[in-house]
Amino acid sequence: VWQEMPAEVREFFAAPLPRSPQPLAQVYGEVARNVMAYPMGNIHPRFWSWYMGSSNFTGALGDFLAAVQGSNLGGGNHAAALMDSQVVDWCK
Repeated sequence: VWQEMPAEVREFFAAPLPRSPQPLAQVYGEVARNVMAYPMGNIHPRFWSWYMGSSNFTGALGDFLAAVQGSNLGGGNHAAALMDSQVVDWCK
C-alpha cells in the first residue's frame, strides 16, 4: 500500500554518485529500505486503480529469467528471438 516517504528517504535520492564500489549487502539494504518499502501501491492484491498491473511472482520470475539468459533480441537465430516472435504473433 502506498505511503509517503519520510524526508530522510527523499534525501537518500539526492546523494552524490559513489566514487568507489559498494558491498552488495549494503546496496541490497539500501534498496530494501529506500525503494522496496515505498512502492506505487500496485503490488497490493486489491489495487484496482489506473492501468498498470500488479506485481506477481510469475512476472518477477519472467523478468529474472530474461535477465540471466541475456539474449539480445536485435537479431540472430536463437531461442529467445524465436520466442519473442512467437509471443508477438500470439498477440496479433
